[in-house]
Amino acid sequence: MNGNRKRRQVKVAIIGGGPAGISSAIWCKRLGMVPLLFEEKEKIGGALHQIHGPLLDYPGRWGKNGEEFLHHLEEHLHLLQIPVHIEEKVVSLEMRDKGGCITTEMGRYEADYVILATGTRPRRLHIPGEEEMVARGEIYSTHRNREVLRGKRVLIVGGGDRAVESAINLLPYAEAIHLVHRREQFRARPEWVGKLRGANVFIHTNTRLKAILGEGKVEGVLLSTSPAHEQLLPVDAVLIRIGNEPVVELLPPSFREGNGPPRVDENGATRHPRLFAVGDLVTPPPFCSIAVAVGQGMRAAKQILELEKESEQRERTM
Repeated sequence: MNGNRKRRQVKVAIIGGGPAGISSAIWCKRLGMVPLLFEEKEKIGGALHQIHGPLLDYPGRWGKNGEEFLHHLEEHLHLLQIPVHIEEKVVSLEMRDKGGCITTEMGRYEADYVILATGTRPRRLHIPGEEEMVARGEIYSTHRNREVLRGKRVLIVGGGDRAVESAINLLPYAEAIHLVHRREQFRARPEWVGKLRGANVFIHTNTRLKAILGEGKVEGVLLSTSPAHEQLLPVDAVLIRIGNEPVVELLPPSFREGNGPPRVDENGATRHPRLFAVGDLVTPPPFCSIAVAVGQGMRAAKQILELEKESEQRERTM
């Protein structure tokens, strides 16, 4: 990219097009501040694309799935004429005294304020064979890829809702389902765990997945119940469902809490007065929800407005 390219000035740059980012954009616009929303993927929505069942816990608006709920959010953005840059990935963020310098794959922007709503991504095990499996595209959804997994031996790793739900979804399809959890007890909803009864379900508690095996495709795994006891198990697919991790690469290490998300106050403010972080990026897993994300987007926008008022007041008294 041409380093001399003119930078575009924006009031509030919002990075991430999930519910938190969308809410931030809506509230900024309603409060008289023009936002610019960046989404690196081909469609906004974030984690909404992973909600395949009824969405019934958001007051006043429900949907048969996340996609339907997202349709209403897209209409809201269109109604308010909020600019959204789809498929424009932010590759770097540099915070300065008076705002942030954002570099994307398509241009550069100067923003008075930046709201990070980058969300989370599936956590990896970082074991032998995992990277190769991902590179081959052997990543499956138990909603979209059920037929692909029909008659297959599937191993699912995890002990939470998503792992158990994946197993339930595949009950009528897979030849065998192996559910591997490193602990004795599952964290998933008890009523869901109770559904894991069937001739094709095999539960492996106190067990760890050590390696994914196969040449050109998944052919088996190496399991371990103790350092001295390992087991080879032939399988055709591996689904890793061990939760998510925050997407923090745009943040300098000094802004993070170890390898985790930035520390924020009740309004999403970070240690930099013009940088905010909202949504699943900064919310502990038990509390991640659309309602929380939307509320955080509102608070960040309102806090930015308060900062703008304070700045204007100082300028008038100088």
